[in-house]
Amino acid sequence: MSCNLEQSAEGSGRLTITEPASLSVIAEVPAASPKDVRLAVELAARVQPDWAVQSPATRAKSLLNWRKALIKEGDSITRTLSRENGKPLHEAWLHELAPLCDTLTWLAHEAPRLLAEQAIPLRWLKQYRSAIKCRPRGQCAIISPYNFPILIPFADAAAALIAGCSVIIKPSEHTPLTALAVAELAHASGLEPGLLQILPGGPSVARSLIESGVDEVIFTGNLEHGREVAHLCAERLLPCTLELGGKAPALVLEDVNVDEAASAIVFGALANSGQNCIAVERVLVHTNVHRTLVDAIVDRVRHLRQGDPMQAEVDLGALTSPHQLGHVEAQIDAAIAQGARLACGGQRARSLGNFFLPTVIDACTQQMSIATQETFGPVIPIVPIETESRGLEIANSGQTGLIAYLFGRNVDALQATAERMNAGHILMNDVLWSYICPEIPFGGQRQSGWGVVHGPEGLRAHTRPIHTGSPRFKIPESFGLGFPYSKAPRALLKRALRLLTR
Repeated sequence: MSCNLEQSAEGSGRLTITEPASLSVIAEVPAASPKDVRLAVELAARVQPDWAVQSPATRAKSLLNWRKALIKEGDSITRTLSRENGKPLHEAWLHELAPLCDTLTWLAHEAPRLLAEQAIPLRWLKQYRSAIKCRPRGQCAIISPYNFPILIPFADAAAALIAGCSVIIKPSEHTPLTALAVAELAHASGLEPGLLQILPGGPSVARSLIESGVDEVIFTGNLEHGREVAHLCAERLLPCTLELGGKAPALVLEDVNVDEAASAIVFGALANSGQNCIAVERVLVHTNVHRTLVDAIVDRVRHLRQGDPMQAEVDLGALTSPHQLGHVEAQIDAAIAQGARLACGGQRARSLGNFFLPTVIDACTQQMSIATQETFGPVIPIVPIETESRGLEIANSGQTGLIAYLFGRNVDALQATAERMNAGHILMNDVLWSYICPEIPFGGQRQSGWGVVHGPEGLRAHTRPIHTGSPRFKIPESFGLGFPYSKAPRALLKRALRLLTR
């Protein structure tokens, strides 16, 4: 792995961070010990009550100050991200820093309204005032992956913070430098350090954090680790949000605009070198346009520039993890052995680093792992289909249902097909954009996760709804709403209930 945790006698250890593009060591970072985790949670619990009693509007000012610092230091932050993650600088800006700044803006403007006390007009008991208040859960633990080390953890952190929580982030052991740098900017812009803490380390740190007494957990990662997180949280009856993997289908109908679909599919599959849970992971294309589409995709892929983002302007960087490099290679070798046709790519690049050539592999079937299991790499598997119904059947198969894509000219037909797709997000004639919009709730179906992040629902998930009630005026006990009970008010109640059935 590009980050190795060598445990010391005390169990603290250090993370060695290597650059995926050059395999050179960037830095060593101390990994959090169980004591570090305990102290971080204690500090978060200590500072959170004072933060919680401030208004969302006051908390919003801290987010906007943080946004200003991020923009000012954008070049430095994105360079750090590209070095330890491997993605192009353009993607570091376009897919991470800019969307985070937009998220901070949206939360600052909308959270005061979305978190405001809401009066509940009661239907019968008009003598009472009734309202719901959003009270922050408390300490929010965020366990995040390496593929989007700015946007994923810090968009969730921003929502938790403005809801009144304190936040502890366990970043991927591959990308702790980015997390530490972004949090440092938050502190420098005025946020109390105890409200946003970073705990570098591996899986043991994540487990310790879940077991430490936090009040909620947000986990983004693969299905296997998501099950473990769910189990640990269930043992403690701890609320958790799980954003897990996907195998996003792109269903291409025969009336499609081939050029537009090919451009969208290539971008949707290969942005961030395919290290994206909403990447296009299988293209289900009608046989009437199959050959034309494959040719158009291959032509675009062959023009992409791959290389070290620190050395040149590139479209594709390196895979963050050498383990993932081996996984991608194994899937492609297995598919070819089962009869798939390699259209381009299909091997590691000759240059030093975790580079895998952008790959198009045709004639895939449902019997191949490349068509059913998440690849998380720069690969476009093509599955020819005879009918739309067969394509829909394949698209809806499997364990996950995070996102699906549809391509065709007839808008009504696309809408009708979208109604029958099993996914949390369905995009038509375009790709990827829904996750970067802070106002859109993001979550999947089936084993793609529990709950949502982003949007009003994701914001309120960091709070508990607390009901408050008080009398407007007093009704005499003789009306039957208190002791002693009697027949007369009960008779009136029966008559009122009968009126409801008329």
